[in-house]
Amino acid sequence: MGIAESMEPKLLYFQDRFFSSFDDNDGDDNGLSNMVRKHPSLLTYGIDTNIEPKIAFFANEVYGGSKKGEIAALRLAGHDPKFLSYSLEKRLRPRLKEIRELGIEQKMSIGSWVKLTPAKWDVFVKRKLGES
Repeated sequence: MGIAESMEPKLLYFQDRFFSSFDDNDGDDNGLSNMVRKHPSLLTYGIDTNIEPKIAFFANEVYGGSKKGEIAALRLAGHDPKFLSYSLEKRLRPRLKEIRELGIEQKMSIGSWVKLTPAKWDVFVKRKLGES
């Protein structure tokens, strides 16, 4: 099997899962090409072992678990697929727990608590703890 044949099922998955289900997108291929262009290593991720667990995390734990939460999670990852590259156990869950414990979840965008480097995150948390 060549590269094109091995990539086709994954590309179809991304198109269907992230874009075709939105009423305002009509399955537009631009969303898919932008997603892959922004984060090409996305095509190496396992669907069941990496992508779907992270979509479930954002949908259920960040956005509250409703159908709207799932759509929000898909839009988040479709707009910025780098969110799918972060470790659930080493970054996403621990940071969500920390911002909830600090009581600042509503004050922070998802990007601000997910994308900070570990060193900047540590400084941020220490500063917030000093303010408490």
